[in-house]
Amino acid sequence: MTKEKSGTHRVADLECASRRRVLAGIAGLAGVGLTASMPKLVRAQTAKFRYKLGISLPDASPIVIGMRAAAADVLRDSGGKLDIQVFPNGQLGGDASMVTQLRQGSIELVSTGLVGTWGNFVPAAGLPSVPFAFTTNDALWKALDGDLTAYIGSSFSAINLVGLGTPWEIGFRHITTNSKPIVTPQDLNGLKIRVPQSPILISTFTKLGASPTPISFQEVYSALQTKLVNAQENPLTLVESAKLYEVQKFCSLTSHSWEAHYIGANKRAWEALPPELRQLVTTTFHTHALKARSAVASENSNLVETLKKQGMGFNNVDPAPFRQTLQKAGFYSELQSRLGAEGWARLEKYSGKLS
Repeated sequence: MTKEKSGTHRVADLECASRRRVLAGIAGLAGVGLTASMPKLVRAQTAKFRYKLGISLPDASPIVIGMRAAAADVLRDSGGKLDIQVFPNGQLGGDASMVTQLRQGSIELVSTGLVGTWGNFVPAAGLPSVPFAFTTNDALWKALDGDLTAYIGSSFSAINLVGLGTPWEIGFRHITTNSKPIVTPQDLNGLKIRVPQSPILISTFTKLGASPTPISFQEVYSALQTKLVNAQENPLTLVESAKLYEVQKFCSLTSHSWEAHYIGANKRAWEALPPELRQLVTTTFHTHALKARSAVASENSNLVETLKKQGMGFNNVDPAPFRQTLQKAGFYSELQSRLGAEGWARLEKYSGKLS
């Protein structure tokens, strides 16, 4: 993701407010207190390997909290040999910049969005986020815990990187509007809707008859307030934390695309680690990703009631007509060509026939 707090001055609060309610739960699940309780001797040792992990999400994000807990576990369980330092808030640069630094070797690890960033470098990364392929957590998690995640990870070798483990859940994206709820594809005709700079999402809403407008998340509130756009789409955590309920009346639970963060590693740095440390990192981060997944899913469920109390109306949406409209427009056939036949076959193994 008002006069008193608009534009870039709101950025520090984005994604934080809605997540404060689950921080204690996540901390308990993820063991966030490990660093503080770690024996001083281990923490004081000079690690043989000291790696940076860059991420653009804020400190209060469940993903950052989980990754810091995972890094603390790795430091402890490696006997202080591997110290992974997490740099949130884009301290090491924007997402695209961090990926460039990762490929150059100045950063060892980077976590960023599957469809929004990684998909521009590794097309297969966009597979879990294909619009209307999945609309429930159970169906999506079955695919992720099957062979889809392994395929995505292996695809990173094409750009000389290593894909690590399980995606870190953010949630399904939904459409909010200030005029009327979205029930059918026809309700999108001519709708000026803000989207991120994502070719997949831009194409999706174009094919559905809307007028997608790429705008940075920092400017979403003001764009809605000034009617530059009349709608936007995001996970509920961002709708709440950015207070978009102040400038949007309706939320249609379209679950049209799924968003997650994924960790890529510099190949040379990764291969410099002994096999046992590589296995430790993979196992530990996988465990914490699953814990964060459960916490985020619970929070997204609670946010419907939270946003209703803020005056936002909600409606459920049947995804079938939207998927059919995209099929008739040739959207899935075009996307299959971009994402590759092998990956598409793995996707449809879980989603059912799309193209």
